[in-house]
Parts: sequence; structure tokens; C-alpha cells
Amino acid sequence: MNARMQMRQAQTLGLNQQQQQSLRLLQMSGVELEKTLVDEADRNPFLTVDRGDAGKRVHLRDRPVRAAAVATGDWLEGIAAPKVSLVAYLTEQADLQIAPADRTIAYAIISFIDDAGYLAEPVDQLADRLCIGSGAVLRVLEQVQNFEPTGVGARSLSECLLLQAIEADEDCPAMRALLDNLPLLAEGKLSKLERLCGVGSAELGALVRRLRHFDPKPGQQFAPSEHGWLNPDILVREGGNGWRIDLASGALPTVTIDRSARAATAKCRDADDKNWLRDCANDARALVKAIEHRQRTLLLVATAILKHQDAFLAKGVGALRPLTMREIADELGIHESTVSRAVANKSLLCPRGTFELRFFFASGVVQESGEAASAAAIKNAIKALITGEAPGAVLSDDALVGLLRGQGYDVARRTVAKYREALGIGNSSERRRAGVLRAATLKAA
Repeated sequence: MNARMQMRQAQTLGLNQQQQQSLRLLQMSGVELEKTLVDEADRNPFLTVDRGDAGKRVHLRDRPVRAAAVATGDWLEGIAAPKVSLVAYLTEQADLQIAPADRTIAYAIISFIDDAGYLAEPVDQLADRLCIGSGAVLRVLEQVQNFEPTGVGARSLSECLLLQAIEADEDCPAMRALLDNLPLLAEGKLSKLERLCGVGSAELGALVRRLRHFDPKPGQQFAPSEHGWLNPDILVREGGNGWRIDLASGALPTVTIDRSARAATAKCRDADDKNWLRDCANDARALVKAIEHRQRTLLLVATAILKHQDAFLAKGVGALRPLTMREIADELGIHESTVSRAVANKSLLCPRGTFELRFFFASGVVQESGEAASAAAIKNAIKALITGEAPGAVLSDDALVGLLRGQGYDVARRTVAKYREALGIGNSSERRRAGVLRAATLKAA
């Protein structure tokens, strides 16, 4: 075989540096973009990043140092480590301990944990927001309740203290009885508590002393949360002539070009320094334009999505229509990958709650009327039917198919089974056994 060189001429499509930067910024979440902007401002003297109440970036030399640290020369003591938020701390644990398939549920749970450490959203409402079964939310919540600090994710004071009692190996029937009757302790009805706990006055006093070592607000040792998992990028509100869609103000810091740096460039005499400053100025202008392009594209995509899914805002999940990214891309005259980047890691706040933008892209089936129905709408219908089933008349998947067809959804049995399992709901045999067990438990009580 003889090696030889050939020259060929061909046309290819490529992206310049500015286009690549625009695409990278478009795909970032608000938190990721904020970090990128702060890092870029530290490198580029032309950029100023204003994070609202957080102010401009703070350099190490600007931090106050305690007088005692200066006197001893231990300068590391003078640098106070920034306090991490509870949301950030829990999210780090979720990334390490929760299976990838369950992390979306874990992030949603974490986003509804308040600064005291309590879950502020009922499990059934959280399940409705995510269009999944309550069982799936409870399963992941149990894992989140194993995170540090102990007691986090509790739904009540008694549950918070019980989680800490279990961790401290202080769990016993008497402690549980005490935690179930905390109002009596607050009212000072100790004699009644002794009877309920089955202990004497000395043992009750020991239980109360142990209880006082627990933390009723385990989340307050952390910095107040500023950014949750579902910190919205888009706000949807009712206007005079329909729905008003806006970018969330304050979701991103304000980025401006520092005029004092321009003056420094004009006065600079050194050629190398002047070239470096000129490159920084060009980079700063390109970054500001890329951010403007990102925000403009995000608003366009969100507006197009809600043009198709406006019925959801009025009627809920059951009114979701099947929608693909290709439809939005064709409508806006952009590439499908641009739509994918625009909706990645972005969320929308509307009167029905906060939802990821990807939530609105739903697969579906064709109804008997000829209109399309989204998978989320069918899941919602299945959940409603199973929730309303009589204890002695558990619905099989075949029965669900018939009832769904009566509502206009022409779906196969295997589709019903797939959606039911995705909701975290057992089959008819499992639900029947659970009903029998529940009835036996209530009868025994």
C-alpha cells in the first residue's frame, strides 16, 4: 500500500466561540450561571456582578479579621467559613445517597423543607405536583429523613423528635407515648402522661430530661435558604387579557461592564497589557450579549410552550396535551437541540405550583374524539379511579381500561399497567391485600 497526500475541498458547518458560549449559557441552570458569572467577573476587570442584597463579590482581603487572630498570628482563624444553606447541604447528601431514578423526587421534597427543617408540603399534594403516587414520595421521604441533621424532613414536632430518639437509641414505647401526647406535657398534665406512658413520676421525669436534649428545629443551624431546587426562572400570572409570562426578576445577578476599566485601558502604556485589556473588553461584551440572548430565547420557548398548554393553567394536569420539542422548534424557527437546552434545569412558577419546563413535554395517546391526550392526563385519571375505588371492589387493569374508555381514553391494558406502576400504585391483588390488612388493623384498634 502506497501512502499519498490529497487535498479536498468541502463545506462544513461550525460554531464560532461566541455561539458556543451562548449555547453553554443557555443550558445552565440559574445557580450554575450565577457561579459562572461570578468566576468570570473575578477574571475579567471589565465585568461587575451585582447579586442584589448580596452585593458585589467579596475578595479575601476584604474580609474582617478578628483582633485575637491578628495578635496570635493565626490568620486562618480570622477567615469565617461561609454558612451553607440547609437546601444545599441536603442536596449534596441526595446526590450521594439517593438512586438517580429517585433524585427528582428527593429534590422536590428538599425544596419544600423549610428553614426549621420541616416538610412544609403534605405528601399527597407533593405527589400531585409530581404526578406520581403518594407511596413513591413516602419511600423517598424516608430516605431523606435519614440525612443529617437528624430530624430533618419531619412533618410534625413529634416526628422530628422521634427521628432523633431513634438515632440516639432512646426509642421505646414510653418515649413514643410521650411524643404522641406532647400537648399534655405543655399543659402540665403529668399524672395523665404517667398513665398513658405506663411509667412512674421519676421515669417520666427522666424521659422529659432526655427529650430536652433533642433539637425541635434541626434546620436552624444552617444559613437561610436562598435558592431551592425549584427556584423559578419563569413567572406566569393572570393578566387582563389572559396569562402574563415574564422572566423571574432577581433569578440572575445583574452583569454590567465597568466604565472605570475602560478608562484604565485608555491610559495604559504597555502594549501587552493593553492587548490583554482589549481582549477582556471584547470577552465582557460577548458575555453580556450571550446572557441577553439566553434570556430572550428562554422567554420565547416558555411562551410557545404555554401557548400549547394553556388549558393546564385553567384545568390542571388532566388538560395537558401531548407536545414535543420538535413542534416548539418548528414554530420558533430554531433547532430542536436549542429548545432542549432552553428547558434544561429551568422551572416555571404558576398558580398551580412550580414545575420543570420539561414537565410540559408529554407523550400521549389519541382519544376516541380524535384529540390527543397526554400521558400525565391519563395517569391523573388512573389515580383518580383507584383513589375512588370501593374497599370491596378493587379495580383490575382490565376494569380500568373500560372505565378510561368511558372517559374517552382509548388505551391498552399494558399502557394502564405501565402508567399505574409509574405512579407507584400496586396491582389489584396488592391493593386488595393492603385493604384487608388495613381493615384488620382498624378492627384490632
